[in-house]
Amino acid sequence: MLKYFFLVLDIFALTTPASVSGLFALNSSTVQLECPYAASDGRRIVWKYSARSIFKTYSEGNMINPTFAKDLKERLQITGNHTKGEYHLNISDIRESDEGTYECTLSGSIGIHTEQLTVILEPVSVNIDNVLPDDKLSGTEGLNLIITCRAVGGKPPPNVKLTISGTIVATGNQSLQHTFSTISRSYDRKAITCYAGHDVISHYPLIDSAKLYLFLKPLPPIFTQSFVVTEETVPLNVSCTSLGSRPAANFTWLIGKNNFDVTSNSYESSTLNSSTETFTVTSTLIYKFSRTYNGQLLTCKASNIISSNISSSKLLNIKYAPSVGVENKTFQQRGTIRNVQCSIQGNPSEYTYFNCSHNSFYGVTIRKLPIGQNGILTLPEVPMEFGYQDSGIYVCTVGNGILGTNGQEKQTGYGFVKIQSRPVFVKTNVKKITVMIGTNVDVDIYAFSEPKYTFIKWYRNTTPLSQSAKFNMLEKIMIVDDDFHGKGVQLDGYKLTLVINAFRIEDATFYRLLLSNGIGEVVEHIMFLEIGNIPQTPKNITIVSVGETGLTIQWVPVDDEDYQLIYHIEHKLSISSMWVRKEINVRDIEISNTKLLYELVGLQTSTYYDVRIVAENSFNKSLPSAIITAKTLSKANTDNAIQSASIPMVALGTSSTIITIVAWLVVGWIWFKRKTTSKAKGNKTDSTSHRSNIQMYDVVTDPARIQTDQPKEMSDTSMAAYESLGLKDKPNVYSEL
Repeated sequence: MLKYFFLVLDIFALTTPASVSGLFALNSSTVQLECPYAASDGRRIVWKYSARSIFKTYSEGNMINPTFAKDLKERLQITGNHTKGEYHLNISDIRESDEGTYECTLSGSIGIHTEQLTVILEPVSVNIDNVLPDDKLSGTEGLNLIITCRAVGGKPPPNVKLTISGTIVATGNQSLQHTFSTISRSYDRKAITCYAGHDVISHYPLIDSAKLYLFLKPLPPIFTQSFVVTEETVPLNVSCTSLGSRPAANFTWLIGKNNFDVTSNSYESSTLNSSTETFTVTSTLIYKFSRTYNGQLLTCKASNIISSNISSSKLLNIKYAPSVGVENKTFQQRGTIRNVQCSIQGNPSEYTYFNCSHNSFYGVTIRKLPIGQNGILTLPEVPMEFGYQDSGIYVCTVGNGILGTNGQEKQTGYGFVKIQSRPVFVKTNVKKITVMIGTNVDVDIYAFSEPKYTFIKWYRNTTPLSQSAKFNMLEKIMIVDDDFHGKGVQLDGYKLTLVINAFRIEDATFYRLLLSNGIGEVVEHIMFLEIGNIPQTPKNITIVSVGETGLTIQWVPVDDEDYQLIYHIEHKLSISSMWVRKEINVRDIEISNTKLLYELVGLQTSTYYDVRIVAENSFNKSLPSAIITAKTLSKANTDNAIQSASIPMVALGTSSTIITIVAWLVVGWIWFKRKTTSKAKGNKTDSTSHRSNIQMYDVVTDPARIQTDQPKEMSDTSMAAYESLGLKDKPNVYSEL
């Protein structure tokens, strides 16, 4: 009958729990599962066990399930004060198989109390990686150190803690890894401990310990003498000591800017400090210095396998003719008093100060400035916007009556002065450039900025520009030209370029560049881009004098002063169709009463010549001017005045004039036929010898002439637009824009 009772209990299960709790127990320990219900009035306490949702009845009242194996029954016990209705389940010698869910119920009620038992298995071992046999963990000062702790076994995964000198620095489950970034010597010889266990029961049974042992770089060396002073003829005896190195440090002795090595003239002694397990090393240098080392640094450098850049330096003081140094200074733009100290080393120490030279960084002497007897150079006051011009190299000259090794009494030294000011647009910038439609245009602006600008912005009028297919912003470090206190200098500056692709009419406007480096106000440079035009046709051409073999021509200058304008003076025999061209630069032409004069020479006597002028700028040529005709004087009539000072071809309209010209043409044609054969070779040779500045070409009609003089390498559409624009006067063009 009892057996049947337990079977029924195995099938019966209530589904409305009253309470749930968790319980942890170490393997092989004893645990008591307490039931919160009290048995009374015939009601019994029933304990059940569940694993994988299959329930087994463990007890009813104080009776253990008789069907259990002996080993299990012996480990189970019902405890508590039964008279008070207490029926608790005790499990001894806890095993992993005991882990699961335990429920106690009170018969006749719907309450269920659940205990979740977790059996804890302790880890087998815990280890710190890379520990040496002498329980030391090595590291290197200044480098990263990774400490790894691992626990073997354990369930659930054990907690791992890492401590240094008793302070927890890292935790983890099963294992942990802690990284010390650039570990310092303060961790040297500290105790490292790794604990493994479970937090839920506050039990850490396993420990592994080590001692952190660092490779230490030497501490900065210390000179045993406060001052390194000697005479040129007496060997210097100086010592340097380095502390705290592991392994022991080695010394190197260096002199001057070129680090001349004199270590071979030194010896060392080393001792081990038992309290810190570090080495103390002293090096002594005995060396005879020449006067050339005065004012230079004597450096003792300590190094070991950890570091080779620990050093200390002392200034050598060797008595000899003055050596001069000028301190490097940086001043602000708004600074009022700007003093530069000139330092002198020499023996004796009574000095005479001469003028100080202010030079550019590229060697141009800007000005001479007086220096006070205290060796202080006070820079003259200048307007704030010109303060940057005080930047440069300052060379001071001093003497003490003793000749130096160079045979001179005056000795010099130099230093650098920088003025931090707002950016400056240097003098080489222009405010207007002329461009051609359809081309890619580089708008170059040159600036100097100390410190470098941090804000840069291009504007088209008031519209900010950004990188695009139309606009491209470039920057280049380069040497720029400027004036410092009236002297031309070169500076390390910047070329800032705005590239405008496929320039159009609407692109002809103002462009602004704004710069700022945080000092003072934003500075601005404005550049105007205008469209280049075909030059105007030369007008008012007259012959002002005639000779036997020459003509003097006068005309009004073309209004094209912004371009590099040249004139083509073209002439030919009136009976010929072959023009001779002479290119003349404006600077080579005589100016008289605002008009231009040019003398054609090498002409034939008593001969009619046609003359016209074409103007050309960097964009294209103008249309030819009106043709004027004049006749050179004959030898028999040299006293005659100009026979035809200005006879435009279009003005030859009277019948007598026409008859005269026809007669001349007939005579000229007969003469030309006779002379062509004999003259042709001569003319060809003569024109070839002047090919560099004279060209022969045929007369063309006006429509053909217009086509010949159009801009090159342009599409038909662009050419038409450019022609239409180029033939207008400048004021009209810009009024339309």
